[in-house]
Amino acid sequence: MTASSFAAVTASRLEPGLLALLLVVGGGLVEGLALGLLQASVMAAWAPGLSRARWAIVTVLVAGLGWAAASAPSALSATSASGSGSASGGDGPPLLIIIAGALALGAVMGAVLGLGQALVLRKLLPHPWRWIGVSSIGWAPAMLVIFVGATAPDGSWPLWVVVILGAATGLVAGAVLGAVTGALFPLLDGSTLANEVVMFVLKSPAHRLLDRSLAVLRVRGILSGKVLEFPVQCAQAGDDVVVVPGNPSRKTWWHNLRHPAYVELLLRGEWRQASATVLGDGDQRRDGARSTYLARWPKAVVAVENPLVLVQLNRRHR
Repeated sequence: MTASSFAAVTASRLEPGLLALLLVVGGGLVEGLALGLLQASVMAAWAPGLSRARWAIVTVLVAGLGWAAASAPSALSATSASGSGSASGGDGPPLLIIIAGALALGAVMGAVLGLGQALVLRKLLPHPWRWIGVSSIGWAPAMLVIFVGATAPDGSWPLWVVVILGAATGLVAGAVLGAVTGALFPLLDGSTLANEVVMFVLKSPAHRLLDRSLAVLRVRGILSGKVLEFPVQCAQAGDDVVVVPGNPSRKTWWHNLRHPAYVELLLRGEWRQASATVLGDGDQRRDGARSTYLARWPKAVVAVENPLVLVQLNRRHR
């Protein structure tokens, strides 16, 4: 964004033509390359085997050239000399229209960019195409921040002030984009939007709305090494917490607990360390665990063959 701001302001002070266009294109390419490299450095941890080069190239082509193409008309026309922001004079459109337009533009551009990037994620994640929606949702508020920062200065602002504003705008927009897409990234591994909303509430000060019946279980995959987080319905008896996996034939997280394993459980707003294991058919604790669960959830249907997970909380040191 710093490079884009510098290029845009410098181009607006030149005669419209090829040099101004090259400046704008260069600024867009720098922005796209920075975005691609920084995103790839984070995404590689979620998607082992990700080609950072391919991710960066796709991002440059879509985001960088898209930015440059959108800015090209002003670089080639005389209207660029008038500057931006209030320098254009006259009453602008209503604020709500501006906000709606920025959000819509961000959503569309995010979806287009997400489509290109999703092609790179194929075969690396269970649901790569969900990245299109995640990118669209993330870019909507980020574009609003960019739009506010881009339209604030006018032709009278010194170049160094505009560049600093561009850098600050980029930092805020990047933080917004990263926070939103990062929070939704588990959707690509098979989580659902409903699960993410529930976990957001359970991790927030409003956890009391849901924590009488729900908790968040954190398990590390044996093969993938990934840390999985998901909400679970549970029943507690002292330091023992019983979880019955829903749709066990379709969900695989409980297979990581065939043998006792270290887990963490977010219970009533507090993360607790624990060990967990699936109770096999011959385990003497199975009947007691099933009774504990049915005592808390009498209407639940727990088949005899249904896997039961026993989470044993570590005792607090007194």
